[in-house]
This record gives sequence, C-alpha cells and structure tokens, in this order.
Amino acid sequence: MMTKQKKIAAAASAAFILLVGGGWLFAKHQATNIAQDNIDGFIIRHDLRGKIAYDDLSASPFGSVTLSGVKLKLSPTNSVSIAALDISNVEMKYDQLRSVTLAARGTEIPLLAIAREQRGVDAGLRTMIGMGYTTLKGDLGLSVRYEDMKGILSVETSGNFTDFGAWAAKISLGGIDPNSVSTLYNMANVPAETNPFAILAAAGQGLQGLASVSLAQAEVSIDSSGFYKRDSEVIGYDLPPEGAAAQGPESIVDEMELVKAGMAPSEASTTRAAVDSWVRKGGSLKIKTNLAQPLALFRNANFLMPAFSSPAGYLAATKSSISN
Repeated sequence: MMTKQKKIAAAASAAFILLVGGGWLFAKHQATNIAQDNIDGFIIRHDLRGKIAYDDLSASPFGSVTLSGVKLKLSPTNSVSIAALDISNVEMKYDQLRSVTLAARGTEIPLLAIAREQRGVDAGLRTMIGMGYTTLKGDLGLSVRYEDMKGILSVETSGNFTDFGAWAAKISLGGIDPNSVSTLYNMANVPAETNPFAILAAAGQGLQGLASVSLAQAEVSIDSSGFYKRDSEVIGYDLPPEGAAAQGPESIVDEMELVKAGMAPSEASTTRAAVDSWVRKGGSLKIKTNLAQPLALFRNANFLMPAFSSPAGYLAATKSSISN
C-alpha cells in the first residue's frame, strides 16, 4: 500500500514532469513562431516567393529548424523536392549570414523532366537519362562558416544518391577581407534597376579585396560505385583482367605534365595509377592537399597572377595526394 509520503513524492514527480513538459512545448511553440517569421521574412526580402515553398515548419528552442515538404521551383512545372530540410548553426552578423548547416533529406531531382524542358540537352545529362537515371534520389548536406575576425571561410558539402554515388568535400580559405564579403553580400541584394556600371564598380572593388585569399586545406572524396555498376549493366561488357590496363583506353593523367608542374616523378606515377584505377573499376577516389602553410591563390595579391592555371598545376602547388 502506498504511504502518504510516497503519494506526495509521486504527485510532486508528476507535477515536475508536467511542468517541464509543458515548458518545453511552450518553448518549442515560441521557437517555431520565431523561426517561421525569420524564414518567411528571408524569402520575402530576397524575392524568393514562388521559387521556394514548404508545407510545414518546426523548431527547437536550441535553434534548429526543420522544413517539411520543401519545393525548389526550377520552372512552372518542375521542382526539386526535399522531404525534410534541417537548418542549424545559424549565425547572423550585421544582417548577413555568417554560419549555417543544412541537411536535405529525401531529395529528388527530376532529370528527365528537366531535360524535356531544355532545347539542347547536355550530353552528360542525356547519358545519365539513357542509363536509367530519370530521377536522382538521396540526401545532401552543406555547412558554411565565416569567421570575420580571422578572415577564414570553411565549407563542407556531402551527398549520397541511391544507385549513383556519393561525395564529401571540405575546404578552408584564409585571408578573406570582411569588407569584401559585405560588398559582395550586398551585391546580391541590389534592385534590378540599379545602374549596371555602379554594380560592376562595386563588384570589382569587392573582388579586388579577395585577391589575398589563401588555401589552407582542401579534401574531396568521391565514390562512383553505383554509377559504375549501372554503367557496366547498361553497356554489358566484361571488365578487363587486373593488369590489362594497357589494352584499354589511354590514361587521362599525363605524368610528364605533372612533373613539369613541380610534382615529384614518383608522386606523379602514384597519382596516375590511382586515377586510372578509379576510371576502370569505379569505387572511391580521394584528393587531399598537404600544405605546410596556407597557399596564396594569387601572387602579390594580383588576379592576373594565379598560383596555378591547370589541374596539374593545382596538384603540384598544393602538394595534393590522390588515392583510392
């Protein structure tokens, strides 16, 4: 039999749970209202009505927001659909976005419908549709953070599409002037009727301030297993035995070009072998910089003097390694 003290303790516990639960629901309701105002205001201020739509919105008191049934209008009849779009780590400064993390779950891209609206269909898009990729389905991720006190921009992106492939990439840039960021950010919000010469002058000023940008790190990983499997099934050919690459197509990597750009001969050979293996057998390919210190993308902060002007030059200048 429950004693009086136990009844009081049970009642107190139930009251506490109801209080906390009620407080959480109230906070969630308030957070959702605030988030809806912010998102709808962003859409209106940036003239995105009719281009972005969603069915429902919910928010956490901790700052994360989820939009359900998102539609990104490509044309009056075609849209990219996203089952759920998670938004978190949002940071604003001077009414400008400084940080955001996006996760698009259940994304569908109608490739066939897009192609039917184009007059001249891109050869790559035509090939994908011919292989059966009429709609790409999967998940996408994007994270952006700009630290204006340090002038550092960090970007991470990822994607995974069913029966197609996946990728993950991250890059970190330094030496980015906050004034240039503000100038370019404002450029995206100028009215269409603004004097075009004034726009060009402002853009030039903003870009010139970005001439001191340096690359701190870059890493990309691509997995083409799904695409390669589909390609093999559609074409219906047998893979050549291991070591029979000489009988196949020539390598797309020119070792001599890499060496001339500054890469060591042994590294050039390893790079060629990794890329050739990926082209023949599919699977993963990883490209990663190995910089001891940030690399200025323009010599003497001059846009006319890039640190590299070709893929081979990039690989050599950034001391990138390529592996499977």
